Amino acid sequence: MNKWIAKILQEREKQITKNGYMPEHDDEHTDGSIADAAAHYASHTKSELYPWDKQYNSKEKHSRIEQLVIAGALIVAELERLERANINVDFSQHKSSFGKTADGMIQA
Repeated sequence: MNKWIAKILQEREKQITKNGYMPEHDDEHTDGSIADAAAHYASHTKSELYPWDKQYNSKEKHSRIEQLVIAGALIVAELERLERANINVDFSQHKSSFGKTADGMIQA
């Protein structure tokens, strides 16, 4: 597995297990805010895309690489949320090495 994919998946696991952002929590964000947060962390410039209370915005305390890993993990969270909601997620025709774990999480 590519080391960056592994780091993104590790960050996603941390978001769930350490920070408590369980799938049920993510499912409440039907407004696209998880994707907005990912765009915020991915942006190289100062971004106003952060969708939640600014006190939780930790972008500035992370290195550029850490910001991109967090952005990747947030994208995974949004993909998982969309998949659980059955919204336009059909990987059956997409040739990819991605699969799912027993608990429904996307894995490389």
